[in-house]
Amino acid sequence: MQPGFFDFDDLNDKLDQHNDPLAKINELVDWAAFRPALSKIRMPRSSNKGRPRSDTLLMFKMIFLRHYYNLSLKQVEYQVLDRLSFRRFLGLSLEDPVPDANTVWKYEELLVQKKLTDELFYSLLSQIEAHGYRPQGGQIVDATLVEAPRRKTEEQQQEKARKAQEKSDGDDDDSPPPLERTPAQQRQASRDAAWTKKHGKSYFGHKNHTSVDKKHKLIRSYKATPANAHDGHQLESLIDGDNSCADVWADSAYRSEENEKMLEDRGYRSHIHRKKPRGKDMPERSKRANQKRSRVRARVEHIYADMKRDGKKFLVRCIGQARAELRIGLMNMIYNTRRWVVLRGESLTMG
Repeated sequence: MQPGFFDFDDLNDKLDQHNDPLAKINELVDWAAFRPALSKIRMPRSSNKGRPRSDTLLMFKMIFLRHYYNLSLKQVEYQVLDRLSFRRFLGLSLEDPVPDANTVWKYEELLVQKKLTDELFYSLLSQIEAHGYRPQGGQIVDATLVEAPRRKTEEQQQEKARKAQEKSDGDDDDSPPPLERTPAQQRQASRDAAWTKKHGKSYFGHKNHTSVDKKHKLIRSYKATPANAHDGHQLESLIDGDNSCADVWADSAYRSEENEKMLEDRGYRSHIHRKKPRGKDMPERSKRANQKRSRVRARVEHIYADMKRDGKKFLVRCIGQARAELRIGLMNMIYNTRRWVVLRGESLTMG
């Protein structure tokens, strides 16, 4: 039996009783404010012949859902078909068609090509600030690693090719045959993720560099780079000039003569951790000062923990820096959206 109009309303009421987080986000965010940026995209037709082009705002909200819940393309299509809360978030009735996974993928590619991530991020931030959450209390600059799937190194592939040759015709030539790559493999080989080490452990991926205001714990600026990019080199581009306070906190990776001079010249007060002198113990005065700075800097760790909520890893499952920038930019947007809900005294925990 098909549910009637009143049955649908009853289901929505029950969702509200269970503290649907998507409903709270829909109440706050003015999604229409994103249309000027999204109008730069001409929507592709659906993979299903005869189906009209999907609305660009609907597609953006589907991508928001996909990254909010860390879903694959097929998973987001299935979940919208299956879940009433997702349909309500998107403004779809039970009878409305749902864009398929391939259409969602095409739209994400268009977002990457048009380089709209920053414009969308700052459009949301403008909404939040218009509600009174201006940057205050100084800013905390930090970075977190964003892992990417590891690919085989060139040496591993060459060794595989060498062994394959040895099993074939016994040719005396010691050099391995040239690697023959499919177009997909060539695209994968050009991925811009990089290796880096942290606390003695190796990581492959990217970095999400952020500047967060101390009072509201909102991300005010960000930059996505390969994982081997030096944190200190990103400081100047991250500084938020709109913060009402001149204090800047960061860990010792950001400390350099150049950065200290830059901050002083621009009228900021540096609270960057001091480095341990090479071959010497850290002076007690510097230790105490660093401990005091750490209490402020700890606020930013809550942000990165939220991005890995429910035990999920913050991963970039894509090839190329441009796609990684979209993923990282969207995760920063999602964090700011969630934080906005919390700042208004609401809970995002379902009851």
